[in-house]
Amino acid sequence: MNNSFSLDHLYTNLITEHEEDIAAIKQCIAQHHNSFIYFPAHEPIDTILKKIKDSISDSHNAIYFDLKNAFTPKGLLSYLTKELLKSSSSKLTDIFEFANKYMPNLKPQFYKQGLLKTELTINYSINEQTIYTFLRDLLDAIPLIAQETGKPFLIIFNNYDNIYTIDKRLTEEIFRDKIAKQKNINYIFACSNEEHIAKIFDKKLAHNYKIKKMQVIKPLSEETKKNYILTTFRNNGFSIEDPVIEQIIKKTSNLHNIFLLCHKLFHRNLHKKSISTNAIKEIIQEIIRELSPSYLTIWSNLSPHQKTLLYALGSKGGNQIFSAKFLVENDLGSAPSVQTSINALIKKSILAKKEKEFYFCDYFFREWILLILS
Repeated sequence: MNNSFSLDHLYTNLITEHEEDIAAIKQCIAQHHNSFIYFPAHEPIDTILKKIKDSISDSHNAIYFDLKNAFTPKGLLSYLTKELLKSSSSKLTDIFEFANKYMPNLKPQFYKQGLLKTELTINYSINEQTIYTFLRDLLDAIPLIAQETGKPFLIIFNNYDNIYTIDKRLTEEIFRDKIAKQKNINYIFACSNEEHIAKIFDKKLAHNYKIKKMQVIKPLSEETKKNYILTTFRNNGFSIEDPVIEQIIKKTSNLHNIFLLCHKLFHRNLHKKSISTNAIKEIIQEIIRELSPSYLTIWSNLSPHQKTLLYALGSKGGNQIFSAKFLVENDLGSAPSVQTSINALIKKSILAKKEKEFYFCDYFFREWILLILS
């Protein structure tokens, strides 16, 4: 029997809760307006955006960029160019034609990856000083390519807030300036980092992005997650009770961890067709061992104070971290020191805040910390 718990299956089923959000964004596209989407970390935003892209493919030339794939200005330039050329045409001759016509300084290259797949690479033979000139040229080429293809263009930027980490402001300023001057190009900007959002979309500059719609993607409800887990297990003949499902939800904290845990539970208990709380504990320990090298890398890049704070949060909870008792008992120093560490850990997507409580974005990382320090 095939394992029914896959990431595609998980996201496809769970984003049904966001159908109204998707419809609102599509309506905004139909009205030729730009959209801004705020989403909590670890929500299936990439699946939502790709569903929007696929649903309008007949009427628009939609291009999806995930800025998590770019870390430097030159890397961003190469990534944007590659995806733009690939989306403009599937024919190699047309890609060369587009490159020669609109990006004469570009050197596209192709290489065989296996027997059937041909991969496009971009080689910009430029120095750091001219990167921004080429980036401006690339953004100027978008309306021209849109006119050439005969379809309206929709540019989707997932994790657009990452643009601020590439070089602080210059790249973002170039984008903002070029987008303000473009016509007949629609944009979707999806962001999750509140600190970067405030810097990029401040009141004085936001109008340059021509945003007419702000859509807030709310976290999936606990009930939706529970129903998905229950239905998937029971549809495959498994016996699972509500308290066990509640334990799965409690000990995962995000959708990717739900997938990891449920996938392994399904596979490991296929012969018994029953899921118990003891099985959950065993599988979590196994996952922690498998992820230990990755967690060790994260841990080694944290300051001593951040490590102390994380252990305190993991062992005692995160709703009273600025109280005198919590600070003294955990040797954390002053409240401003804790706030500095909290800000850094949130920026690294290790911690998040809900109402007045701080919690781990990855419950398994919390368990790993408690295991190595206990």
